[in-house]
Amino acid sequence: MRLDSTTVSLYHDPEGTDLIRHGHSKDHRPDLAQLKVMLATLDPLGAPLVTQIVPGNRADDDLYVPAIDEAHAVLEQRGLLYIGDSKMEALHTRAHIVAGGDYYLTPLSRKGSQGELLAELVQAALAGEQELVDVYRQPVVGQEPKLIAQGYETSRIQTALVADEVVEWTERVLVIYSPTLAQSAYRGLQSRLQRAEEKLLALTPAPGRGKRQYDELPPLQAKVDAVLQRYRVADLLQLTYERQVNRRQVRKYKDRLARTEEKVRYQLHLSRDEAAIAAQYRTMGWRLVVLNAPAERLSLAQAVHAYRGAPNIERNFSRLKGRPLGLRPVYLQREDHLKGLVRLLSLALRILTLSEFVVRRSLAAENEGLAGLYPGNPKQQTRRPTTERLLAAFKNITLSLVQLPGQNIVHITPLTPLQCRILALLDLPISIYADLAANTLPNPP
Repeated sequence: MRLDSTTVSLYHDPEGTDLIRHGHSKDHRPDLAQLKVMLATLDPLGAPLVTQIVPGNRADDDLYVPAIDEAHAVLEQRGLLYIGDSKMEALHTRAHIVAGGDYYLTPLSRKGSQGELLAELVQAALAGEQELVDVYRQPVVGQEPKLIAQGYETSRIQTALVADEVVEWTERVLVIYSPTLAQSAYRGLQSRLQRAEEKLLALTPAPGRGKRQYDELPPLQAKVDAVLQRYRVADLLQLTYERQVNRRQVRKYKDRLARTEEKVRYQLHLSRDEAAIAAQYRTMGWRLVVLNAPAERLSLAQAVHAYRGAPNIERNFSRLKGRPLGLRPVYLQREDHLKGLVRLLSLALRILTLSEFVVRRSLAAENEGLAGLYPGNPKQQTRRPTTERLLAAFKNITLSLVQLPGQNIVHITPLTPLQCRILALLDLPISIYADLAANTLPNPP
């Protein structure tokens, strides 16, 4: 079971409503009010099991426990594995899952003591004190095995109160290194360094018309600190300030005495601290993942593969808010209508995800690919077709009704081999289309 939330931005006035509120926008539209949707989806299907619609200013941390309780009410079973991002790391959420007889898998953020714990455990790995386990990509026909992660695990005892009762359990802490994540983080760091350097050097340009100069140090330092904080590179750049004095002799003129004028400006010099950058790079790509499932049920490698399924739920949000379901833009005003629309589209989302899963499972069982889905390249095959492409293969189906005196005639376009193949993969009979033509409407009186 995978849990996550998203926001839906609305061009609505939040006044007089409890559902539409301003909050942290995942659509990057802080100017718009929004509502929030929480999904609990079944893995590996990705089909939504629980859909909750809450006010847009509701914190994500408080949404997990109600979604878990609703999932329990629907499935009526225990021993489930709940997977979430770092917003699910709250101790009370993990304790609630343990008290319910279930399991959790969630990464830890780097805030507070957790950042110190990560640094300590990573240092043990870099020093060779821990033997790392290699995790390879799941086997794919025709592709070489690829290393996707390395890591080791430790454990600790956790204690929390749930309904005034003490819950104690053993928590496994996985220390995971991802080469792909490390490369992405390094590229991001280089980009931040470059942008920070450009912004900093632009603060003290060469003297010229229209070029602002700082004749006092504190205002310049405040600007520099703001740039360093924005790009998070304060410990990676070495800065020095040079005080430059330009003296100019002013000749005597009439009643004005000869004098020397001084014009002060500060010049910023910077360089990269390569040692600090290298030290930070060595720790990139590492993160902590915690779980309470025993190793015999979920090994380190299995936990890595399970967590890497996160894009499934992100695709659900993309489908729900964009094509093909198109929740946005929303023109409804009443809260009950808004909730009803979201729930209706979540049912359609179940059909999309279920159809996709069934076709991919059938192709995997037959160890074959499906060709004909890509316009302009009919021979290209895929083992992981999307429901959108499968539906597009049926866009030329036409149902015609001819009304003649005394009779009505129904005709449907014959199915192509590709369409028949898709129906077979879905385990659906061809008759669902053929019967439309076979059953002629009753003759008019």
